[in-house]
Amino acid sequence: MSDIVDFLAVIVDQVRASLVGLSLLPVLVISLLIGIIQSKKTAYALKALLATGLSLGVAALWPLKDGLTPVWPDVMAIETHIRLLVTFVLAFLIIRFLCVIKNTISLTPKKV
Repeated sequence: MSDIVDFLAVIVDQVRASLVGLSLLPVLVISLLIGIIQSKKTAYALKALLATGLSLGVAALWPLKDGLTPVWPDVMAIETHIRLLVTFVLAFLIIRFLCVIKNTISLTPKKV
């Protein structure tokens, strides 16, 4: 029983650490750009995957502006997996919402 409690404590710590280390600004900006530019109703998951990858690259290369070395995430850590999942879900929701809004505001009539 104590192993289960220890495992759950580790998972809670990893989730908390991934949410603290989450950089939302790159994913927000990139998802907004993709959502505004791409108004097709298909491939939301592919667009969200692209936004997640680009935001991961921007966040990793951000220290270069100060002359530091890039900080690449550890792909074997649970914290990184949780962070990527949260980033993907956030990008998907932003892109989906913007495409729905853009298609709703569009003045072209729907094909029946």
